[in-house]
Amino acid sequence: MDGFVVKTGDLFLFTGPSDELARGETGLYHRDTRYLSTLQWTINGEVPRALHTWVEGAESRTVLGFPLSREGEVSPYAVEVDRRRLVGDALYEELTLTNHHREPLPIKLVLTANADFADMFLVRGYPLQGERPPVERAFTPEGFRFRYRGRDGVERATVGQVEPLAQVEGEQLVWELELAPQVPFTVRLRVAVGEGEARPLDPGQPVADRLREERRRRQEGAEGWRAATTTLEAPDPDLVLLWERGREDLYHLATEMGDGLVPTAGIPWFAVLFGRDSLIASREALLLTPALARATLLTLARYQGKARDPFREEAPGKILHELRQGELARMGLLPHTPYYGSVDATPLFLMLAGKVVRWTGDRDLAERLRPHVEAALAWVTGEGDLDGDGFLEYDGRGLLTNQGWKDSFDSTVDPDGRLAQPPIALVEVQGYLVAALRSAAFLARLWGEADRAHQLEALAARRQQALLEQYRIGEGLYALALDGQKRPVASPTSNPGHLLWAGAVPNEEGAAITRRLMAPDLFSGYGLRTLAEGHRAYDPLSYHNGSVWPHDTALALRGMARYGQGEAAARLARGLVEASRFIPLRRLPELFAGHPARPGGPVPYPVACSPQAWAAAVPFLLVEGLLNLEVDGIARELRVRPYLPPWLPWLSLRGLPVGDHRVDLKAEGQGWQVQVEARGLPPGWRVVAPDPGSKADG
Repeated sequence: MDGFVVKTGDLFLFTGPSDELARGETGLYHRDTRYLSTLQWTINGEVPRALHTWVEGAESRTVLGFPLSREGEVSPYAVEVDRRRLVGDALYEELTLTNHHREPLPIKLVLTANADFADMFLVRGYPLQGERPPVERAFTPEGFRFRYRGRDGVERATVGQVEPLAQVEGEQLVWELELAPQVPFTVRLRVAVGEGEARPLDPGQPVADRLREERRRRQEGAEGWRAATTTLEAPDPDLVLLWERGREDLYHLATEMGDGLVPTAGIPWFAVLFGRDSLIASREALLLTPALARATLLTLARYQGKARDPFREEAPGKILHELRQGELARMGLLPHTPYYGSVDATPLFLMLAGKVVRWTGDRDLAERLRPHVEAALAWVTGEGDLDGDGFLEYDGRGLLTNQGWKDSFDSTVDPDGRLAQPPIALVEVQGYLVAALRSAAFLARLWGEADRAHQLEALAARRQQALLEQYRIGEGLYALALDGQKRPVASPTSNPGHLLWAGAVPNEEGAAITRRLMAPDLFSGYGLRTLAEGHRAYDPLSYHNGSVWPHDTALALRGMARYGQGEAAARLARGLVEASRFIPLRRLPELFAGHPARPGGPVPYPVACSPQAWAAAVPFLLVEGLLNLEVDGIARELRVRPYLPPWLPWLSLRGLPVGDHRVDLKAEGQGWQVQVEARGLPPGWRVVAPDPGSKADG
């Protein structure tokens, strides 16, 4: 991603590489609508030059300079411009000018603002036919107001409040002054947005006071988040930095949706609820906090499919893929209200439901989810199986040609580089199905349905056997998918790593799959390639045919650990940590190129989301894998069998959630010879070492 993003809740600001908000896709967005398309300051007719920008949490700061070249006796950048932004209940901007020249300088400061209220899909090129309604614009000394009634019948408004008061020149706000040496001049701006009954009210309270209060609220919220989540201590500073970056980014990616904070997929273009992304990210983050997963499950349950709608690919029991709230969706031009085109979100929902209940011991949550678990189970054992062969497939006739996590059109290729023809039954989805059935069996037993639990376990065993018979094509090698003719798509990919994460293969398969994944054509040194180097369709800069996705690598890492492959898991962990050393802010992106590891770090993927939820959550699953940690709040067991590499002789977790308590856990040693100490363990709990290949889901 080429630019900067500052986000809180549903509101985010996307600016360009020079922190500008004046062209292209930049803007202030709320619920898939651009409420501000231009916000530009000029000094004496020139746009000051951005010299440096940094972003932290919900705030950004840019230092700019004016003039751009020598003007008389005034040196370039003699006027320093300090621009600070905060995104909270509104966008706040403070612009402070300081004259470092020896004489007073005449300054004409001009603010130009505009709003097009474009749907995000329009901004990104959706070909909407016909003219859009006009935008009403008004400028006063107090600020500006833009109004728009869309073709969906919804009124949207943007209100800007400035201080000190400005002069109005046409559709610009102007401040003229003599800027004395070393005497700062500050202009403050608040931009509020809203729709319908929630549209912003008229300005009232001074901007400085509002800004002070909002900054305090943001700080208290961030401090509360840190206090409520697990802290990592370790001798490797890169790992600690990666953990802290992920903790910070997940907080700002999350949005309150009625049952708590839910991680949205990624910014700038996917800051909305996604079934697969939110489920996987919150699962990765269980070590940090189960609260995200709990809220994700309850939120997705509210939107669970009830009817049959081919346009939105909805079916009873199905979990959504993506939810949008912009003008085009509300007009019915897009199916995202929500859209259900995902083959894996529903089994992932079942996996996470069992995992969270097991981790927390929350029987009340299990009861709340019960009807939704039953509906999801009906879909994965019914309509999700298109031809009755027991596998989950998609027919490729919907909005998305491919409906697994590798959802680009060309992600399912055979060894000759040809696109596999649907219906497609992806290998990792069958692994999710095995784990989902076991998860449902665990919940059924919790609900007192022992016979049904036994039936579901038996069905999971049959699905596992069918997976082995149909997908295993060599030692450690599993087909990417079965195509429409039920032929194995025999391309070597990272997908079988998800089978290990799901615990969907027998113990003896763990070592063989691990060896295949760690071969040089799949392991780049930084992570697992989505498609093996040397394959006819391999492209290290593709989206899904040779790139490295950190979350994909982390899932395989966690799976390797559960199958007793600790050394390989540690190598993957080291690769991800090494990659992060070369990435700005130590922020793992959505993906990066699959070139072999080399000095200078991984090659960036040009338009990767950053931050992105399931990449931000990688360090938590990484540490969980190194510890091989499982929490069972029903059995009151903390199961941990660590493998620590030489570069990490110890690590400590402070405030680890265990059932409804929090404990401190320390592991120290090397290889498998590691001592584990748990302090603050609740009464009746014990620490045990799990067997390799534990059948607990994911």
